[in-house]
Amino acid sequence: MQDVYSVVLTASAILGLLLLFTKRLGTNMYPIALVLLITMVEERSAHYFAVKYHNNLGVYFFFNPLAYACFAWFFYLHIDYKSFKKTIKLSVILFFSFILGYLYFFIKLLPLTAKIILDYVVLTKDILLITWSVAYIINIFDQISQYKKLNVFVLMVAAAVLFYSSFSIIFHLLEIYLLNYSELHKVPITVMFNPTNARMYASIQYSRVHPLLNLTNILLYLCIFAALVKSATNSKKAYI
Repeated sequence: MQDVYSVVLTASAILGLLLLFTKRLGTNMYPIALVLLITMVEERSAHYFAVKYHNNLGVYFFFNPLAYACFAWFFYLHIDYKSFKKTIKLSVILFFSFILGYLYFFIKLLPLTAKIILDYVVLTKDILLITWSVAYIINIFDQISQYKKLNVFVLMVAAAVLFYSSFSIIFHLLEIYLLNYSELHKVPITVMFNPTNARMYASIQYSRVHPLLNLTNILLYLCIFAALVKSATNSKKAYI
């Protein structure tokens, strides 16, 4: 499933770059094209650091706020509520401040502690993205009541972000619990994350959620791929 994810992500990122350079992409989809580029560079860099240095936590710590900023920009463009627009701006500033504040300490932390902090970073990002996704969906009802056109493919991306982020929250909460338990009780991580560890209910659930998270991640980038194509063709069918 990881190979399928890599193919879908790479194809979507290449499409996004081509559409950006040929100026065929709607401006409201610029942030999504940048998300694809950032995520592709992140995954390639993470693989390189994992192979060469056996530690890629710093890569994810650096790229997660960049990806969040682009997603936040995307929702900022599509949410009409002024109060939410201000909050989205503030959330980006606070998120980057948190990352910069922790960066020095993160580099010097032990891998296990650094991994726990990284999980909290991803968890925070997911909670914020769920908030903006729900706000956008609520905003849709106001648009419909005012007879405004609804971009079906923007809605598809927002729904996919909501779906993926929900699974990601469950996944990272389980991971945080298992890592904390491992550190507190001095249990090897390999034992904690072993799905055959019948004594740990969280270990079993973690192994079940992981493939679902990968599946929703693939779904997210497939939805983004479709949205980019429709944005480039500017088809009237993208609206209802």
